[in-house]
Amino acid sequence: VSEPWSFRRDFAVSAGADIVIDPVSHDLEKEVMKETLRGADIVVDAVGTQLASGIDIVRKGGRILVIGGKTDAVSSFEQIKMITKELRIMGTFLANNSFQPAVDVLESEKIDAGRLVTHRIPLDRIHEGIELLKDGRAIKVMVDSLDI
Repeated sequence: VSEPWSFRRDFAVSAGADIVIDPVSHDLEKEVMKETLRGADIVVDAVGTQLASGIDIVRKGGRILVIGGKTDAVSSFEQIKMITKELRIMGTFLANNSFQPAVDVLESEKIDAGRLVTHRIPLDRIHEGIELLKDGRAIKVMVDSLDI
């Protein structure tokens, strides 16, 4: 897991991540190569701004999935890396065949999705929730409109 915010790195470790890297204080590509010897098999850009970094850290023949939807994101990367590494890059947004399986996983309780909600706040404090997320001090914030 690559995560610049310490709160979120700690959460990743507590959720079972084997390796968590701070990309601000460490060279992400160097760290991934040290751990894997060849690069990551699969890279998931859940932010929508990390495609170039993903291309750098994925192994030859690896896959990159971009699921983050940042409307103003623009990626610049050396196209030759994508070609010589023979990468498969895919973007997805609420794919038709993935929503129900995701619901099924949540309903099965095989994962504790409730752990992702790190803060609960009433609607009149929604700005606090937004700040928690912006500052990397929350994973998910649940806003309860009934607690006003």
